[in-house]
Amino acid sequence: KMASFEDLCRRDDIDGSHNVYENPLVKRYASKEMSFVWSPLKKFRTWRLLWIALATAEKELGLDISSEQIEELKSQIDNIDWEYAAEKVEHT
Repeated sequence: KMASFEDLCRRDDIDGSHNVYENPLVKRYASKEMSFVWSPLKKFRTWRLLWIALATAEKELGLDISSEQIEELKSQIDNIDWEYAAEKVEHT
């Protein structure tokens, strides 16, 4: 069964290499949970949650978006190409 939008929003897996905002102050003063809030993983996951919400709303408004397309977005929420993301961030 595919996770619901609400379940995807509540996820807070904080194990991994992209789950901590890199800053000297974070290591000194922030909790593990707070550093996750500002992490790259949280940022990209939030963007993808917004895309899922947008696609769902557009489908409800009658745009030609299938349920399968929305499920595909949900299934790829954590499939992030970190090298490409880092490259794009460097060029902005």
